[in-house]
Amino acid sequence: MEDSTHSREENIVADSLAKMIRDRRPGLRLFEDPPLR
Repeated sequence: MEDSTHSREENIVADSLAKMIRDRRPGLRLFEDPPLR
């Protein structure tokens, strides 16, 4: 049997990050290091 607990925790973290990024569009700027300005 695989450890579903570990996968579940990772999934929750990924979901939280995805939600934060979706909520804060400027958050994507963090991923893009090179300044466009």
